[in-house]
Amino acid sequence: MTSTNDSNVTNTNTINNMSTLESDMKQLANNLQALSLNDQPSVATEAAAIITGVPADFKNSWRDYLLVQKLVDTARLPTKNTEADAGFDLYAFDTTVIPAWGKALISTQISVAVPPGTYGRIAPRSGLSVKHDLEVGAGVVDPGYTGEVKVVLRNFSDKDYTVQQGDKIAQLILENYRSCPVKNVKSITEILGFSARGSAGFGSSGK
Repeated sequence: MTSTNDSNVTNTNTINNMSTLESDMKQLANNLQALSLNDQPSVATEAAAIITGVPADFKNSWRDYLLVQKLVDTARLPTKNTEADAGFDLYAFDTTVIPAWGKALISTQISVAVPPGTYGRIAPRSGLSVKHDLEVGAGVVDPGYTGEVKVVLRNFSDKDYTVQQGDKIAQLILENYRSCPVKNVKSITEILGFSARGSAGFGSSGK
């Protein structure tokens, strides 16, 4: 029969072991953060992979990648025609008809996470624009957005246009941006001084 004293000792040992484990995990997290800050992302990634079980199949930190999640297995990942291309081609998941002088919301069945300091701009494809008068509307993917990427295509022609499943419909371009707080001021010119253009608006620069 186990005595009350033995039980108390066991409980105390368990609590001590859990405290030690928690302390070790916190120290490991600090070490991983320090490794990342010291430009050694691959080491940090490999160490994190051992703990989490996530394969470290890339040399750099995840921050150097456009992370893409397939929402269904048959979705297509964004691609580039050549490594030097600025945009990643996005693919239609469904067949959709865009009416003449109308618009349609095209599904891709993917979600993305853009690298820190960037946002995703959904831009038109030149072939669709020149040959079929198709343009992209509402083209910003914010860094905090993790839902499905959908593409608004507007048809500026007199004919209906059918987007086939697997068609390239737009391109995703990663662009740098700067985030800053808004400050209400009494006068901009008092702070920055007068510029050559001033408040001259549309058409002021000539033809």
